Amino acid sequence: RKQAYLVEDQAEEEYYYELAFLLTEVAEKYFNVLQAEDALESIASEIEAVSTQLAQIQSLYDRQLAQITDLYTAQAALAAVQAEELRLEAELALNQEALRSVSGLNVGPLFRLDELAEIPPVENSVQFYVQQAEEQNQQIQAREYALQAAQEQISERKGAYMPRVTFIAQRQDSDVGFDNLPMIRSDNTYIGLDVSIPIYAGGSNRAAISEAISRRSIAESELRSVRLETGELVRSAYLQVQSSRVLTEAAVILVESTALSAEAMQQGFDLGTVTSVDVLNA
Repeated sequence: RKQAYLVEDQAEEEYYYELAFLLTEVAEKYFNVLQAEDALESIASEIEAVSTQLAQIQSLYDRQLAQITDLYTAQAALAAVQAEELRLEAELALNQEALRSVSGLNVGPLFRLDELAEIPPVENSVQFYVQQAEEQNQQIQAREYALQAAQEQISERKGAYMPRVTFIAQRQDSDVGFDNLPMIRSDNTYIGLDVSIPIYAGGSNRAAISEAISRRSIAESELRSVRLETGELVRSAYLQVQSSRVLTEAAVILVESTALSAEAMQQGFDLGTVTSVDVLNA
């Protein structure tokens, strides 16, 4: 009975693990869609900027103030970003379909973080989160229950070598005899012990114990593997969170510097100090 309870607990933990995995997968697909939307919006801004630059170069070329190579370069740059836009549109559609398939819902406008949203700092050490995962991860708990159930199975199999004693108590009151004829009421009470001593079972008991021990070894290996895998995932996620904060700050600085560089290049192009290629690269 104890083994059955352990197997039931194992199944329950596996269910909650699969549920947590599903929620994590939905969140991952959700953010993939948001990232694809951001990339598509970014390429649209780039197309607008390159189109404006192409119009300027076309105007200068019409007045014989720009070379044909500059015009071809601008046209090629526009074709390249337009092709990238098509690729990003297809990628967005694929990510939306992935989110729909995992959630079962059609993907509409999604909520997104505000531009002023800040990433909260990680307050504890990586070892703290590894310990939390080892104590609360449903997959680890499921493997622990599986190991306990395997140990109980060994005890059960070894019990086949032990004598088995069954206590029997029976009482019967009757006033009906043969062919349902009435008779004097009789009370029959029986109390006894049934003792079964195994002598030889053809090696089946030994084979059953060997199988149970092998199952325990498998359960131990699976538990060890899950613990190592969980610790690795937690450490990887911890480092990603730590680095994402730095990358976000660096991305903000990069956007500001790129905008200033593009503005300076445009002014230089208007003054004739830089070429159209420099502007397109900026």
